[in-house]
Parts: sequence; structure tokens; C-alpha cells
Amino acid sequence: MQRNRTLLSSMQPAEGPACGSMHNLLANGSIHDFPAEGPAKGEMCNMPVVMGIINVNEESFYSASRCSSLQSFSRQLEQMLSSGAGIIDIGACSTRPGSTPITLDQEWKLLKEPLEHIAKSGLCAAAPGVCPPRISIDTFRSEIVRRAYDTIGDFIVNDISAGEDDPQMLPVVGKLGLEYIAMHKRGTPSTMQQLCDYPRGVVQEVAEYFLKFEKRAAESGIENYIVDPGFGFAKSVEQNYELFMGMPQLMDIVSGKVEPSRMGSGQAKHASNNSGLEGDSADAGQSHHTTGGAISNGGNCGSISSSISSGISSGISSGIIGSGNSRSSSISVSINSSSNRRKLLVGISRKSMIYKPLDITPERSLCATAALNLQALMLGADILRVHDVKEAVECVKLYKLLKK
Repeated sequence: MQRNRTLLSSMQPAEGPACGSMHNLLANGSIHDFPAEGPAKGEMCNMPVVMGIINVNEESFYSASRCSSLQSFSRQLEQMLSSGAGIIDIGACSTRPGSTPITLDQEWKLLKEPLEHIAKSGLCAAAPGVCPPRISIDTFRSEIVRRAYDTIGDFIVNDISAGEDDPQMLPVVGKLGLEYIAMHKRGTPSTMQQLCDYPRGVVQEVAEYFLKFEKRAAESGIENYIVDPGFGFAKSVEQNYELFMGMPQLMDIVSGKVEPSRMGSGQAKHASNNSGLEGDSADAGQSHHTTGGAISNGGNCGSISSSISSGISSGISSGIIGSGNSRSSSISVSINSSSNRRKLLVGISRKSMIYKPLDITPERSLCATAALNLQALMLGADILRVHDVKEAVECVKLYKLLKK
């Protein structure tokens, strides 16, 4: 296989601190069969796929995802692969509200050793006939992309800024021919929760954002990208659920099946400055520092109140959630319903849109996360970005049974 077709395909397993053998991973079923010639570039095996989150820093809102040593990283990596992860998402730069963003050199210092470990272990180099797991790197910096590519070869770039924070990001990704995840957000961690006004509705405006991004991506030679709606970034709790249930409409627009102007009028309701709901960004996982982006004026995401559940129920009454909206209520929408449909990533694992309405903590939100992950699959998710791989893989298995 060529170097740019599958991760580390040109690298042979070498002596080093290996996390485990390919034989063991195959025996555990974490690497799956595919045709002997291998997947084409830009394709993944056995969709839907589970993406496991590993944070090589001490800043993530969910402490169990943090790996501050190579030993803990190695252990977490092996556990996720053995549990069935198809993608491992590694992030080093976290800029939660109140934190100070680390520099490029600091970010690379945290990433360098784990990436070298992956290259030496050969865990992601598979023989013909099996589908190797993929590595994703959560960064908004093009220089990190260059250095990572020189270290491990092909990987997925997971950029929460969709190329807005580094003008060289899209050109670099296009030149290297890497897969790319573009996420919707507004502002910076310190300002995003004051930028939650969506006069035309959050689904409509997020769709418009990706249509504009598509033009920028095409100019850099990026034709195939993965859509991340950005749950928890510049959105209230209510808006997160509105967007969640509107994912079929979102993907119809982004994939060119429906014109944006033909969205239902119900999408334009519930301006967040009247919702009384707290936004999600404080625990949005790896919320990278941003310096630019699509920013609109006004629309504070509000603060938490005793009536937080009313935000979710208002989505039901407006037809965003439930049977009031025939499109978003139809769980028959399945992945790959159109060969031209872009892949959809859903990252809601243990976020406050889950734990705050239930008055629990991130540590106690696994069951609720699993419930919504299954619903996300029913609504068209292709990739589940999660902290808990085993449980997400179980959701995928049940989804496949429901789909039959």
C-alpha cells in the first residue's frame, strides 16, 4: 500500500515500547476484514466507526481521558483498540475557558513521544486483508500537521476551527492529501457562549457555515471532508438538542440534496438569549484556542436555571424533537443513504448537554451518553467520538441489529 493510503502502511513493526501485537488485536476483533486490495483513500472500513479520545494533557474536562505519561497513553491506546475503536483521536492543546492556550512547541512536545511510539509499535500497520485503525490528531495548527505527517505518515486532521484559526491549515491538508474533519464553532472559548444567536435557526445556520466552508476547502484541493456539527461550541443546551435532532436536514443540505431555503420554518425558533440555558463549551473536550471564525453579534447562551428541561421540551413542541417534524422524527434515516453524502461525526460524549439536564456529573453520564449515541446512529452518524469505546461499540452493534 502507498504511504498516503493507510496510516503507517509503509512502516514495518519495529522494536520499541509496543502496546501489543497485531495478532492480539485481531483476536479481539478490533481490526476487521476488508477486500485484499485495501480501502481507497478517504474511505473507512465498517461504518459506523467509533473514535476513541485520548488527551495527552491535563486539561480535559473528563479526567479519565487524560494521559500524562507514555505508559498511560500506551495502556489507553491498547485498551481502546482492543475494545474495537476504528479511530484514535489524540489531542494535546486544550483551551477550556479560563485556561491559557499552550504554544505550538508545547503542543508538539506533548504529541511527539506518543506519535513516535505509534510509529515504532506498528499497531496501525495492517497486513493485506485487514482494516487498520486510523489515527486522528486534534489540532488547529498546520505546523503540527506537517510534523505529525513526517512522524507517522497518513492520518486524519481533526480541526475544530475548520481552517479559520490558521490560514495555512487547509492548503497543507490539501497538499498532503489528508482526511479532514471540519467542526462548526464561533469565537473563542472565552467568547463563544455570548455568540449563540441563530435568527434563522441553528440547523439552518450551521448548514450554511459548511456550505461556505466547502468553497474554501475546494480552493485548497480538499473535496472530501467529514462534518462535525460542533455540539457544545457556541450553542445552548436547547440548541444542542435542536441541532442533534436536525442532523438529517443538516446533512441533506451539506450534501446538496436540499436547498437551504427549503428548511422548515420551525428551525428558526428558540433564540438562545431567551432560553435560560447554559452552554456546553466549558466541557467541550479539546476546545482549541481560536483567533478568528464566523462570529455574529449578540445572542448570549444564557445561564443554567431550574427550568433547564423546558429547553428540551420546547424543542419537542416546535417540531425539532419528536413527531412534530416529519424529517427529524424519522429514525429510518440511515448512514450512507446516499453515495454522495458526506460522513457525519457526532461528539457528545459526557458533555454538559447530557449531564446538566440530568443534574449529574460527567463521571456519571456514561449511560445517558450511550443512549444518545444510539439515537445519533439512527439519525445518520457515521463516526461516534467518545471517551468510552467499549460501550460505543455496543451501541453500533445494536444499531446494526435495528437496521436489519
